[in-house]
Amino acid sequence: MEPIRGSYLEHGSSYPLGLSLDPLAGGKYANKAIWTVEQIAENLNRTGWDWYTNNYGELDDGILNFGFWLNQEELSNSYYVSATGTDAFSEANPETFNPFTTAQKVVASEAIGLWDDLIGISFRETKSFNADIAYGNTDTGGAQAYAYLPFGNIYDSYYEEFDFDEIGRISGDVWIDGFVSSNFTPLQDSYYSVLTMIHETGHALGLSHPGDYDALDDDDGDGEPDPITYQADAFFAQDSLQYSVMSYFDSYETGAQHIDWSLMNFAYAATPLVHDIAAIQEIYGADTTTRTGDTVYGFNSNANRDAYDFGKNPRPIVTIWDAGGNDTLDFSGWNTPSTIDLNEGAFSSGGGIEKFLTLEQVNANRAVLNFAPRTAEAAAFYESIKAAYGITSPLFKDNISIAYGVVIENAIGGGGNDRIIGNQTNNVLTGNAGADTFIFKTLGHTGADRITDFGRTDALVTQTAIADRNADGLVTWSKNHALELDSTDKDQVTLDGASFSNGLRYLGSSAGEYFYADARVRPVAGSGHTVREGSVSNDLLNGSGSSSTRTVLFFDVAGAAATGNDTISGFSKRDILVTTVKLADGNGDNLINLGADGLLQLGENEGTINFNANLKLEFDGLVSKSGTDYFVYSLAGSTAGIGDLIVA
Repeated sequence: MEPIRGSYLEHGSSYPLGLSLDPLAGGKYANKAIWTVEQIAENLNRTGWDWYTNNYGELDDGILNFGFWLNQEELSNSYYVSATGTDAFSEANPETFNPFTTAQKVVASEAIGLWDDLIGISFRETKSFNADIAYGNTDTGGAQAYAYLPFGNIYDSYYEEFDFDEIGRISGDVWIDGFVSSNFTPLQDSYYSVLTMIHETGHALGLSHPGDYDALDDDDGDGEPDPITYQADAFFAQDSLQYSVMSYFDSYETGAQHIDWSLMNFAYAATPLVHDIAAIQEIYGADTTTRTGDTVYGFNSNANRDAYDFGKNPRPIVTIWDAGGNDTLDFSGWNTPSTIDLNEGAFSSGGGIEKFLTLEQVNANRAVLNFAPRTAEAAAFYESIKAAYGITSPLFKDNISIAYGVVIENAIGGGGNDRIIGNQTNNVLTGNAGADTFIFKTLGHTGADRITDFGRTDALVTQTAIADRNADGLVTWSKNHALELDSTDKDQVTLDGASFSNGLRYLGSSAGEYFYADARVRPVAGSGHTVREGSVSNDLLNGSGSSSTRTVLFFDVAGAAATGNDTISGFSKRDILVTTVKLADGNGDNLINLGADGLLQLGENEGTINFNANLKLEFDGLVSKSGTDYFVYSLAGSTAGIGDLIVA
């Protein structure tokens, strides 16, 4: 005798380059169709049920009431029990009902507030018997929780036969399983308890699961819930917890990385996500009053939501809705590599750890939080996920997104080697420490932007080549002027910290992107010297060979632009190899024996140099200039060395 409701299955114990599948709509991922955002929004409300329709005029004033069942007496005198008292819904069972704890009420109110931020209606707390959305604890019979969709009066005539008056009043009520520990511990952002509350409140407002699955489905009749898998049950490619809190499928199914490997547990959304926002605003309209001032999200946040304060929510899975102002995404509290993408619908990546830990290290971290230790069996489960989904880095990936229709103007990086991607507005971008990469999508309009701290290790990346008027591989600009990126759209960037007269050096192109870095870092060619630099491509570079000149072969390994897998031909005793990090020599004797293959590794996750000869290099010394270290190598026993290096 229960109307349709949505329930949420309890999960088991519970490299930052991202990608949204949304721009690839019409294609396929994991053998599933990639849907448009419009298709997904319509699908999430495919029942057509909402608080505007057949719901006794509850939304005529633009306000929905919410509240909490306080005691059994309230339930016994409510729409959960027939007028004659002879029939009742299971929630009215005194043996399974419990009111929300104070902490649960705080989480539920926060969930209501998060949805309220998004939509053009308001919410007001009231007593449970007057509430449109009422919360309580019960025994769900196998689900983590469930909520009644806002179906309204469509079942009233049927239930009148059982002496229930206006059974549609049950619409929107949320029931949490009071006997499932993960609904109570811990009750904080990024944990399953908060995700559950946001998810069920989404049901209460009219959102369904992205697919026709439910935690209590038993289609085979064996008395047990059917297994639900992404491969078998997802309608479309983007059905995962990367995109929607209404999904059952973990974010790794769509390429994200939301496992906290420092604790060996999953991190979950602390806000409605990018597709939830699109869907709920399609129903109720967008709230154009939410955070219209200059708002900071991340560290140093003033958004007045703990979920958006990364000091309080250090493993954030969030989507930002913001209605106006000059806003900032601040990752300054992280010293690990991050990606910040300011484009609407895009994903950024921040937080996590850089190396996987041992089980002993994980359990030491868990002990600090009074979490039970992970067993070897549990660790094996996480290792199996790592292997099955090709997870090679414990850093979070694709965990922070910007809702469609939102403009965030500014970005602040942290202490790692960050990638910062601008949008079509005038951006102010700060990399902070690290070798940072600033990316401008110049195939479209990028505006008049500013980088506040363009340093000698940073890189500028564009989708179109910047005009090189002298065809010398250097890009310069006039004093007190910005660098023009694209003459067609008049895109430009002001580079605080760079030299307009020395300019930027061109480092080649790769995968449709053009790379530039500070020209002052490249060594200067002295009399009788030639300087050749390895680019982002796989280069063939010539040494001096049998000529009488000297060649300086330069590889900026410390810079943000990656080096390729290069080949050096004719490296002679007159030449020097210069890098911006010291190369590993194995024995600590400042000698590098290349071996028969002649291959030199420039560093971890860096490029290589193939000399095509069994050579021995010796370290000649270090030159430091303006914050850049130059490590000089030559053929062992040669007269070339540190004296042949000239830097500006």
